[in-house]
Amino acid sequence: MRIYSPLTSKWFFIAFLAVVLVPWSGLPTLASPAKATEKPHSLEQGRNALKQVVGTLQKEKQALRRTKGEEKSLLAELESLDRKLSSGKERLDTLTQKLKDAEDRLPLLEDRVGENLGRLSQSQEELAAHLRLLYGLGDQGLLKVALSGEKSARIQQGVVYFGHLIRERNRRFQGLRLAQDELQKSIALHQETLSHLQQLTQDLKDEHDLWLSRREERIVLLKRVQKEGSLRQQKLAELKKAQEDLSGFVVELGEALNRAPVAKTQTFGRIQRKKGKLPRPVKGAWAAKSSGLFFKVREGSPVKAVFQGQVVYADWFRGYGLLLIVNHGNHIYSLYGHNRRLLVGQGDWIAANQKIAEVGDTGSMEGVAGLYFEIRRNGHSDKPGRWLASLKK
Repeated sequence: MRIYSPLTSKWFFIAFLAVVLVPWSGLPTLASPAKATEKPHSLEQGRNALKQVVGTLQKEKQALRRTKGEEKSLLAELESLDRKLSSGKERLDTLTQKLKDAEDRLPLLEDRVGENLGRLSQSQEELAAHLRLLYGLGDQGLLKVALSGEKSARIQQGVVYFGHLIRERNRRFQGLRLAQDELQKSIALHQETLSHLQQLTQDLKDEHDLWLSRREERIVLLKRVQKEGSLRQQKLAELKKAQEDLSGFVVELGEALNRAPVAKTQTFGRIQRKKGKLPRPVKGAWAAKSSGLFFKVREGSPVKAVFQGQVVYADWFRGYGLLLIVNHGNHIYSLYGHNRRLLVGQGDWIAANQKIAEVGDTGSMEGVAGLYFEIRRNGHSDKPGRWLASLKK
């Protein structure tokens, strides 16, 4: 389709190009993302110092286990399975969240495709209308104005007018192209998300099957222990040893922190004033166990800190699974064992009643979900019943 007649005059053609050519302007660049807020230097120093102290103690414990040949124990086998299960559960949760995020994005991307289709249709209609206008001018257009013999001011006015029309045409062409590009991008992103969603679904299924397989291995191990008398005796001996290890570890940890005090960004409260008034870490039935209490509650139930303090240990401990140790100052610690997931990390400062973990059965030879809770003071176990208000007789 021809919009206007070709120009034969050389000088007029040059003038015409000078009027109608529009400089190309690039799209605006995206602003660079804001720099992540850095942690206070003192807090990071405290974390590193604490990590070094705990890491040294853990290495000593591992070396001692290897020397005594304890790496082939029932608890070691259970720990290996539990670690795999815990890691698999984290991957399952991550994949589940990614799957949910992808599913949530789909409706938004579909809306975006629809909006871009609408913009493209509108741009096409506007451009078609503008081209019809230019085409309709025909012989009454720019060529006739330029060769009409009118005064130069009149000719100049006509050239400027048609220059505006051509620039508007170019602008609409550019808008149409941008609308097409944006539509293609949104369609491509939508298709990519769909493909990613399908892959995530398959990965989630594979990971879940693997997790179930390892879970079955764990169940088989626990049934063997329950069935065979010799293994039951071995279990009891190892659990007693684990209790002694934990007691020794807490003492060593306290002494190490006293020798190399970790930089404090907050102050400890006066937990002594709350003796006999502290809330339960979980709600549920409880029973005395070794040096603490065992709360038999549903897996995944929230575990809450009984008082404010600093997390000085957040890792695996043989016989207790995923374990948290919180320092409340004045050589008083609270311990939370057998967790499914830890929600705080080593060095974190926590508030009373803050959710710090989720109930699980990691490290448990009984295969029963619940929370092991203990209070230690000056390196010795202190009966939790004396501290928790709801357990007072």
